[in-house]
Amino acid sequence: MAIAYAPLNIDVRLPDISKIKKYFDEHQHVLSGEADLIDNDAFIFVPVFIRASEQEWKDPTIAMHHYQNRWNTLEKPAKYLYNIDKIIPEIPDILNQLPYKELTMVYLLRQTGYVNPHYDSEPGDVYHDNSEISIKNEPHRINVLLSNHEDPNFFVSEFKDSERIFPRITASRPCYAFAERYYWHGAEYTKPERYLLSVFGILDREKHRAMIDESVKLWPNDIIQFPDPDDEWAWDRHFGHSENKYKES
Repeated sequence: MAIAYAPLNIDVRLPDISKIKKYFDEHQHVLSGEADLIDNDAFIFVPVFIRASEQEWKDPTIAMHHYQNRWNTLEKPAKYLYNIDKIIPEIPDILNQLPYKELTMVYLLRQTGYVNPHYDSEPGDVYHDNSEISIKNEPHRINVLLSNHEDPNFFVSEFKDSERIFPRITASRPCYAFAERYYWHGAEYTKPERYLLSVFGILDREKHRAMIDESVKLWPNDIIQFPDPDDEWAWDRHFGHSENKYKES
């Protein structure tokens, strides 16, 4: 079995949601054309920490380049945009606790619609270290739910049309990891003004494994697991290298 979802034991001080809304309204940006990074029917977003300047981020070609390299070290280090680390200091406090040796891309999301079941990859994704794509490193992707904790809407499933499981994500435990590249996930649209912090980076694998093991011990009933796929399947599924028995529904 492999872990598809796990809550994380992070000391989170949730920021004032009015500050999040204000920051979001001032800086949100929707990319257009082939460079859309987010399904614009489901989310709008604003970058928080990225390897580009405020002006560069508005260039779809540059934005897509950084998105496709979100799992790689690049020459240009990431930085906080729009002084968010000063305006909302709770955000760097959260990020500094996460099990990454390098953060590469962080953004705020505001949900605006139903998120179809999907797994996350792009045809042009670049991996300098192929071992990053491994079930051994999952759950790899980390989100922090910043609002609407009383109304669960995020779900995971083994396949597109299999049973949807809605984990319990609370204000006291808003940080979670999920296996975005191996299993399906999505979100119902139940309330407006739902905000997420979405985090990408290069794992500190030892710290990450210790954090997941701690979660399993603390909250065994909240861990979601599915049958363990092999790593070849992950490459095939995302990049179409060959046919295999794990077909998309």
